Amino acid sequence: MKKGDISMNYIIIAAIALVVLIVIILFFTGGMQKLIKGQTSVVEGVVPDWQLKAWTTRCQFACTQVNKDDFCNTLFKTDTDGDGNDDTYYVCNTGKTKATSPSGTLNSLDVKCDEITSC
Repeated sequence: MKKGDISMNYIIIAAIALVVLIVIILFFTGGMQKLIKGQTSVVEGVVPDWQLKAWTTRCQFACTQVNKDDFCNTLFKTDTDGDGNDDTYYVCNTGKTKATSPSGTLNSLDVKCDEITSC
């Protein structure tokens, strides 16, 4: 091997490192969303599980703190049809709520709360 020759191993490692660098840049700049845009249409119209769990946790916290106002009046809003307007609403428990949906579907997170008897 002469001085200045590049081994094939170095070329392969450099190519892999370049691909990894491009993927990292796309991930942090939001470019990955554009590449996998077709995947989002499969789940459009569905509220993600992590969002429902976060709302449920908030309701459970309001219950343990006996925060009647938060438990009874909080209306969680979401846009499920992708038009930019909220059309689906969630409450902690439909049996114990004062919140009403402006227009659209009203759903319950079904959080049980014995500490709050009525709203």
